[in-house]
Formats: sequence, C-alpha cells, structure tokens
Amino acid sequence: MKTTITIRGQINGNFRLLNAIKTYECIKKDIGFNNYALIFPTKKAAKKAMWEGFKYLKRNEPEYVRMENYSRFGSINYDASRAEIKENYND
Repeated sequence: MKTTITIRGQINGNFRLLNAIKTYECIKKDIGFNNYALIFPTKKAAKKAMWEGFKYLKRNEPEYVRMENYSRFGSINYDASRAEIKENYND
C-alpha cells in the first residue's frame, strides 16, 4: 500500500527534513507553500526512511533534534517543521 510522508512547517526546517528523509524510492510532490509529500511504495519503506532521516539529523544537528521529537509511529519534529506518515493521503 502506498504511504505518504508529509512535511509541513517553516521553510528552513522543511528543507532539512526533506533532505534527511528523501530516498531514491520515493516520489517528491510539492503541495504548496514549501510543503512536500514524499510518496513511498510501502509503509515499511516510509518508516525506514523516517528512521534513517532521524538518525541523520540526530548525528548532524543534535541541538534541534532530541529523542522526544521522534515517534516510531511516524513523525519527526525539527525546529518548527513536522514530517509525519499518512496512509492513503491525497492532497
């Protein structure tokens, strides 16, 4: 089942999350106002990309990303931006 990660918030945080999460197996879609949707073929691929993105941010910018800002159920908060998993998302 296709799964979408939506990235919403402020411009700088959105770009940081987009660069951290985006992989070769997703399709990037601009949903307006510097918000993005990353469409993955499976939920497993989306969750893996979120985890890898969180690890990347944690390693490179620990002052913005703390453990309470990641949810294994599908969300990352970075500064004033949020990436979260949505199933069957149509925007």
